Amino acid sequence: MPLSHVEIEEEKRWKISLLFFILIGLYFLSAWLIGSSVKHLLFYYTTSTFYPFLTLKETFIVLVLALAIGCLHWYLSTKDATSKILKILNAHPIDPKDTYHKRLENIVEEVRVATGGKGVRCMIIPSTSVNAFSIMDFDSMPVIGVTEGLLSKLNRRQLTSVIGHEIAHIVSGDCLLSTLGSSLFDIYREILIGMDELAEESGGKDGGGLYVLLFLIYLLSCLMRMAISRQKEYRADAIAVRLTRDPLSLAEALYIISRSWRGGGDRGGNLSPIFIVNPISSSIDDGEGFLNDLFSTHPPVKKRLKILLDMAHTDLKGLEEEVRKERLKGEAIVSLSSPKETSWFVADSDGRWLGPLGLSDISNLGWLRPSTWVKREGEDKPVFAYEDVSLMKLFKDQIEPKLSSIPPCPTCKIPLSEVLYEGVPIWHCRYCQGFLVEESKINRVLSREIQEFSEEVVRYGLNLLEQRKRRLLKKEDIAPKFHLRCPLCSKKMQRRFYTLAYFIEVDICNYCHIIWFDKNELEVLQYLIEREFQKEDPSSLPMGTTPEGGIC
Repeated sequence: MPLSHVEIEEEKRWKISLLFFILIGLYFLSAWLIGSSVKHLLFYYTTSTFYPFLTLKETFIVLVLALAIGCLHWYLSTKDATSKILKILNAHPIDPKDTYHKRLENIVEEVRVATGGKGVRCMIIPSTSVNAFSIMDFDSMPVIGVTEGLLSKLNRRQLTSVIGHEIAHIVSGDCLLSTLGSSLFDIYREILIGMDELAEESGGKDGGGLYVLLFLIYLLSCLMRMAISRQKEYRADAIAVRLTRDPLSLAEALYIISRSWRGGGDRGGNLSPIFIVNPISSSIDDGEGFLNDLFSTHPPVKKRLKILLDMAHTDLKGLEEEVRKERLKGEAIVSLSSPKETSWFVADSDGRWLGPLGLSDISNLGWLRPSTWVKREGEDKPVFAYEDVSLMKLFKDQIEPKLSSIPPCPTCKIPLSEVLYEGVPIWHCRYCQGFLVEESKINRVLSREIQEFSEEVVRYGLNLLEQRKRRLLKKEDIAPKFHLRCPLCSKKMQRRFYTLAYFIEVDICNYCHIIWFDKNELEVLQYLIEREFQKEDPSSLPMGTTPEGGIC
């Protein structure tokens, strides 16, 4: 049963106090050992004998020093802890135009109201990994975040259960403890790992001292986890079931997450206490016993599933069958449609009404002037074009093209149209059928599975794959080329393979960070990626195993 608010506050208070005293104890023990070692060495070199221990006065001085350093560490680490973690995770606010993001926002609002209306922010990690997290500190509003991969793989029921689990961490106070534990040591470990990877990429020498520091911080973070019990995950699962009254959906979500790439090796992968499932597969998490309970923040997924499946009166075999059915059925959230836009009738020089025309069509009328008569579709009263706010903005854009929010097609040179491609707002040319996609949005598109591909895309993709493989083996045409100009900055775009794993040629602007896909190139890239992942069905893997790799 969930705890009462009074019990939650009392438990949260003593656990935070325990966390602080563990930190002070670690500093005191480290300082005492260092002080004793230095004293031993000094006495040995001067008297050839070892001095046994620090005196009581010296021990008191060490304690005061440890207390001062520990308080400083606590203050610097816990201040704006939420912002620091979000920065490491590269998390962004939701895109209100994205249908998947909008669905997440609606679900969070529904579950939030069910818990009493506690304020919560939604954030998205632009990664194809499958995981979710919740964080909060003493000052800012709590945050619930999910990866793009989780949004694409879970249906609405499963996603609701995951959000229920994360909100349960917030209302129970476990989230604050996990965030503090991560901010005290795991953040610094993540930064040091990033520095190490950067040094390797730049050809720098491996720093032995860096590895020693990483190992020490890892040991300290393990000790810190003693204050973060595994039981918090069981309790969050129970509260999520109470909120949603659907244990099977949470079991399905945990099953899918545990068999997908959870983010190990990705940014923030070492901040395991804040995630619903440890991003890094660990034998400590998968095992049971005193040491596992002592050093792990997540209980075995198998045990969590068994508890949930018992509540749902089913077993693992029934769960696997249900997941397969849901995967085959899918959800009708995939779309490729333009947002509803206003249409106009425009009077030409002979007084004839042309239309209805969209904004893109009107922008292509070379004879349109601010004094031209226009009327919106569904309205009878004509007005001058300059009296229409939307059309006046079009004239301003023509006068000051740098301020235009509608980029032109790099091939056809006409304004692109904004469309929803699998729920993601991107730019589309309806003449050459190309797509202009921001690099920050590409992972969203590649994470989401199209239900069916046309025969043209499949045939083109397979033929292209064979052609590019032969060219790569012969080392032909691998060097980047410059063909098109960027529609935003007018600099030359680099035409090269999107990745050598799939051999799809795209045009990339390294200044504006946008990618241009010619006709079928985006669909073919999705097809090749999904084809690669379908070679090994994650739902058919044995318990405790995960498929390798991820999407670039």
